[in-house]
Amino acid sequence: MAQAQGVRRPLLARRGHRVAPGRRHARAAGVAPAPHTRGWGEATLWEALPNTVAENRDLVEAFRRVREEGYGRLIEAAHRIRRKAELGGDGASLLEELARTEREFRAERRRDYFRSSLRTEAAEVLRAVRSTLAGGVAERVREGAEEGR
Repeated sequence: MAQAQGVRRPLLARRGHRVAPGRRHARAAGVAPAPHTRGWGEATLWEALPNTVAENRDLVEAFRRVREEGYGRLIEAAHRIRRKAELGGDGASLLEELARTEREFRAERRRDYFRSSLRTEAAEVLRAVRSTLAGGVAERVREGAEEGR
């Protein structure tokens, strides 16, 4: 909700309307837009509430769809990393790529307010890729140590 700025002032009664006692100006209550000019830019904050249950459901589904697209990209990236590891790719670069994908997953998870169904699948795939890479790197180290004997 927007932070009220300036002096709080009482609402003015419009012709034919009475103002409830104690009511303040909408801007002071944080309902109306409040322009903020702190820092590098300017922003206007709004609070919107859907009118019906159907609108609410549609809004939630729209947010979930967007998050599912993001999780889908992360799952594809994780599968790509796993395939590279299975083909014998460089362990260090694959671990860096996996770390970057995991950071993107954490950012996506923070944006996922309505908990998309792909959230747990993406977490499991990333966990499996991490264990595959850890096992593959350890195996290569053992092979290198045996060859060095």
